[in-house]
Amino acid sequence: MKNASGGKKFTSRYTYLLVLLPFLIVVVLFELLPLLMLIIDSFGSDADKTVLFTLENYKKIFSTLSYQTAIKNSIIITIVSTVVGIVIAFLGALAAHNSRGKFRNAFMTVLNMTSIFAGDEWSKVSVEDYHKTKISFAEKMIDNFEKATGVKIRDYIEEIEISTPMTYARYTDAPAGTIYGYEASKEDGIVKRIVFDMIDKGIQGLYFAGGYTTRHMGYSPSYTTGDMAAKAAVLAMEKEAK
Repeated sequence: MKNASGGKKFTSRYTYLLVLLPFLIVVVLFELLPLLMLIIDSFGSDADKTVLFTLENYKKIFSTLSYQTAIKNSIIITIVSTVVGIVIAFLGALAAHNSRGKFRNAFMTVLNMTSIFAGDEWSKVSVEDYHKTKISFAEKMIDNFEKATGVKIRDYIEEIEISTPMTYARYTDAPAGTIYGYEASKEDGIVKRIVFDMIDKGIQGLYFAGGYTTRHMGYSPSYTTGDMAAKAAVLAMEKEAK
């Protein structure tokens, strides 16, 4: 009996490892490997590719005012956003874990409905089925909300607008229908955006918000950069009036 039980536990652990394997591969390829490449590239020379190790990039960063400001801002933003995010996520997870019944269903439904999920599923819907699929998707969302919360909203809806990434791509010409802007990448990170924003002021009177700015994509950056753009526009108009 002991051997059978031990063999069962071993099989179970082996199964868990197999399930985690794709996740570990993704972490290595898209998290650890890019970070390692970034560290290795930082010791290279842009002027002379034959130089494999130099500290000129680090000397330039710590001796240039724009880079110093960018690093300082990045550290402040990272610390504040991390602490606030962890606190909010912890409280939300704790509430979801301890709640039961109707409240839990309502909480998880609202959480999932207001979340942004990446994917390209709408491009796979045919032109003939697009309108029908969009209406069906909205109907299911309303049904799920009413079932989870117990609040009937369907009878009070006078007018409804249903949009998908295809809608944004068509009417705003946004890349892939994005509603926040360009996603951060190794070549287009927050530090580089801040530095370029200091160097190149762009077109006079043109202001950006959301993921097209230094703060990148997300709810909070969109609100923050929208406020910054509005204040910058008002300040510019006040200077012009003087």
